[in-house]
Amino acid sequence: MATAALAVGAGRGETAADMTDTMATTLVVYWLAHIYIATVRERPAGSATPLHKLIWDSAKNESAILADGMPAVIVASALTVAGISLWLSVLFDLGTDIVVLVLVGLLAGLRAGGARLAAQRRGTQRRDHGAGSSRRCWSRCTGTRRRAGPPGG
Repeated sequence: MATAALAVGAGRGETAADMTDTMATTLVVYWLAHIYIATVRERPAGSATPLHKLIWDSAKNESAILADGMPAVIVASALTVAGISLWLSVLFDLGTDIVVLVLVGLLAGLRAGGARLAAQRRGTQRRDHGAGSSRRCWSRCTGTRRRAGPPGG
């Protein structure tokens, strides 16, 4: 998301300040669009749930979009205040986006690893069956076994 805001901002802005304004606006509009979509998707037909509650819940659920885009907007704003040129600001923002993506990937990997470790402690982790595991799975699922001899024998 932040990279998309950066692309829009860099393409439309004449100065670093214009780019920052465009990035922030793009981020907010994108977030509001996600809130609208989530609210419409989650609202059951004939629901008595107040609309403001659905919107608030959707806004909380979609807040990750703001968290993803804010570092780039903050860096762009700081660079604008410092008087850095547009294209140098674009390069710094791109670097910020790369760092955010790496950190998010790292955190996701750690969470997945943590879940795997917790499953191991509970004794519920699925084992990797190695080569031929799909053949064994097919045998279990279909109730057939492959014979070890030559075909037709």
